[in-house]
Amino acid sequence: MLAFVWITKRQRNELFMAVKAGDLNLEDCQLGSPPHQGHITEIHHRVSESQIRIVSSHRDRTFHGRKVIGGELAGDFQAEDWDDAVDEVSSWARDVKYHIENPDLWG
Repeated sequence: MLAFVWITKRQRNELFMAVKAGDLNLEDCQLGSPPHQGHITEIHHRVSESQIRIVSSHRDRTFHGRKVIGGELAGDFQAEDWDDAVDEVSSWARDVKYHIENPDLWG
């Protein structure tokens, strides 16, 4: 069974730095703790309707999650540990930045 887990100050700061590394405007982002079982946290980028959700699997101490960019599902991910989950946040932030700054050339 999954249970809600609070993230530590260190983990929150690591997520902050990961978003910053992706060059997103941090004022447009909000860190939240969803009320769903198993979800550790999610980050919303309000301007682009993007979010990333991180979920903990307590059985094997891994993480998984979902990325949404521009209101569309961008994919799910598996992370072997917290550092890998933070890397996923950096990747998501870079993808959101690209989405904001570049038009859809096929659209």
